[in-house]
Amino acid sequence: MKKVAVVEDSPEIRLLVTVLLSRSYEVTEYADGAEALQGFARNRPDLVILDISLPRLDGPEVLARMKADANLARIPVIAFTAFASDQERRRLLELGFDEHISKPITDFDLLTGTVERLLQRNG
Repeated sequence: MKKVAVVEDSPEIRLLVTVLLSRSYEVTEYADGAEALQGFARNRPDLVILDISLPRLDGPEVLARMKADANLARIPVIAFTAFASDQERRRLLELGFDEHISKPITDFDLLTGTVERLLQRNG
C-alpha cells in the first residue's frame, strides 16, 4: 500500500484528509514541518500533502529541505493552502510543488484524483 503523509497543523483538516485517503493509502499525519522531516527519515512517504503555513518550519522550507535530500527529492508534494489565487498557485509550482489544492476541501474527488495521478506518475 502506498504511503501518504499529511502535514497540516489543523487536527480537523488532518482528520478529514486521513479519512478520505485511508481506504486506499497508508496515511501518516504530522502537525508541523519539523516533525514531518523527522518522520520522513524513519518512514519515507510516497507522496506528501503539505500545508504552506505551519509552525516551526513552513511548507516552502520543508519542500526545500526535501529537495536537498537525495532520499526525499523525488517524492511528489502537493501544496495545501487557503490561498487560492492563480498568482499563489504559480508561485508554489515555481518553488517546486507538484500540484496545488485549496482549502477548505470542497471537491473530494479533486483531492483523491490528484493524489492518484501523482502517485501513478511517479510509479
